[in-house]
Amino acid sequence: MALQFQVNGLDQSVDCPAGLSLLSLLRQQGWTGTRRVCETGDCGSCTVWVEGMAVHSCLYPAQRVRGCQVTTIEGISQAGQLSPMQQAFLEKQGFQCGFCTSGMIMTAETLDLSTIQSEKDLRQALDGNLCRCTGYQAIVESIQRGAVLKAEGSKSLILGPVIGEISSAVTTHTPQIGQSIPKQDGQDIVTGQPIYTADWAPPGLLHLKVLRSPHPHARIRQIDTAKAAALPGVEAIFTHKDVPRRAYTTAGHGEPVPDPHDHYLLDDKVRFIGDRIAAVVAESQAIAIQACQMIEVEYEILPHVVDPALAMGDRLGEMGNGEWGVGQPLSLPLLHDEPDSYQIFDAQHNIAGEVFLEKGDMETGWAEADWIMERFYDLPAVQHFHLEPHVTTTWLEADDDTPDAIRDAI
Repeated sequence: MALQFQVNGLDQSVDCPAGLSLLSLLRQQGWTGTRRVCETGDCGSCTVWVEGMAVHSCLYPAQRVRGCQVTTIEGISQAGQLSPMQQAFLEKQGFQCGFCTSGMIMTAETLDLSTIQSEKDLRQALDGNLCRCTGYQAIVESIQRGAVLKAEGSKSLILGPVIGEISSAVTTHTPQIGQSIPKQDGQDIVTGQPIYTADWAPPGLLHLKVLRSPHPHARIRQIDTAKAAALPGVEAIFTHKDVPRRAYTTAGHGEPVPDPHDHYLLDDKVRFIGDRIAAVVAESQAIAIQACQMIEVEYEILPHVVDPALAMGDRLGEMGNGEWGVGQPLSLPLLHDEPDSYQIFDAQHNIAGEVFLEKGDMETGWAEADWIMERFYDLPAVQHFHLEPHVTTTWLEADDDTPDAIRDAI
């Protein structure tokens, strides 16, 4: 369906399928300063203006911009000059990794700063935009500085000289200790230039998506990719039948690798919800996702245990009574009953590895202690909430100059 609208003052006429988000449409047209992160409207990194109103483009249907003016981060610099808010973010260095900065600036530009009476109110006004790196203080100071520049009607910086100034500041041989040195890529960050992995789309780029398991423990009885392979735009589909069965470790230590080799690129057995079933390579992300949905898989559902402590069976008793007690059943569902995996510490109790940290003579310490307390500590997994998605762009070259460690891991 043809869709006509404007982006940053430029007329656009594109074919827009039903259900496409404004975020996807803009990135397909090359406006990569609008960042793709959560796609649930939570982070604000995809913020753009539609008729001057800030919206989260990941939730905004593309069809709704028919006849509208859309402004992205690339469109607020006019005639080679930064906007006051862009200038303020550059002066105050209101970013670190910079992945959230486009959305932050787009939101900040639309705030009615005359109605914001305190820093607390300003932080509240930014509750639709998330930042992993800065702790928000540099962002708040940047917006406050931007308000001053707007009030003064300050002439914005010209883009070219700013780059030169930054380069000069970093490469000068004068002492830098105690000096505030701007980021070399600060200019690109505040103007939404394509400096992240997902922003690069070389000619002929293909997209890979992975079909993942809905089951925590199962064996693949049959997998049928015929319908998916027949979908126009699908280049290749890989299952466990198409790749070498080679165990590897995800720990990443160098040779000699001491870690458990308990992973496979694709396997006929899945060991957690989200484990890999098949990989689809296609001309677009949308086609790859659709093809994944067309793959038919028949599973043999296997027993599973979701508590890591209970999954160790009678080994749990060696760590004290804890809250689970002892005497767990000896018959356990085993994640790794295959002979191909190796260097697993105790496969019969689902223990991939064991680490002891000790200092000094422990037995003497116990004997001399006035009081001993033994506890079982259960710590949650930690994810530091990076906004930039996990993306990699790869290609094959005729000459094989890959470092040995990387080639061996692959």
